[in-house]
Amino acid sequence: MLKIKQLSGIGGVYEITLKVYPYYRSHWGYWEDEVVVNSNGDLIKYKHLKTYP
Repeated sequence: MLKIKQLSGIGGVYEITLKVYPYYRSHWGYWEDEVVVNSNGDLIKYKHLKTYP
């Protein structure tokens, strides 16, 4: 988890920035992504950061 930002007043919606390392089957990740979601579960932004060989 990189950052949490409150978008509205107390008890409101939050924006959560995550760095994720997806993996394929039992292997460790081949890439690195940054995903921003809100506390309602909606995807706000996606950015591919790096691909490993």
